[in-house]
Amino acid sequence: MVYIPFDTILFEILIRLNGRDIERYKCVCKQWNEGLSSWPFEWLHVNYGKKMR
Repeated sequence: MVYIPFDTILFEILIRLNGRDIERYKCVCKQWNEGLSSWPFEWLHVNYGKKMR
C-alpha cells in the first residue's frame, strides 16, 4: 500500500474548489490563511481552473 501524506490529499482537494470557498476556508485558522494566500497555491488554483475548461 502506498502512503500519501494528508497534506498532499488536502492540497489536491482545495485546489479544485471555487474562489468563494477558498476565501471562506482562509478563516479556519492562521495556518490555513497563510497557505491559501501563498502565491504558489494561488497560481496553481488559477491554472488548475484554466486546465479544466
